Amino acid sequence: MIGQQGSLWMMTGGQSQGLKTDELFDVLKEGETVKNPQTGLLITLPGEKIATIKVKSFIGKGSNELSLCELVSGTINPKQLSGLVVQEQKKA
Repeated sequence: MIGQQGSLWMMTGGQSQGLKTDELFDVLKEGETVKNPQTGLLITLPGEKIATIKVKSFIGKGSNELSLCELVSGTINPKQLSGLVVQEQKKA
């Protein structure tokens, strides 16, 4: 998520990256990063789902393309966007 414009939320990417209108995405709080005590490697834990958004339209072109999305469920705090991750909903 990069911001809000009126009632719509903006995320990077658009049609040139294969996104389609009415496509659903989950918005998650980024998971905590912890150190694996056995290997010493860092592991990012799964994030917590806080909202669902739906692509409504696109603006820009190429690497400057954005998707304008409506909030379908949940809540997004516009002051805490840096800790959020957007991922395509898993299909059943």
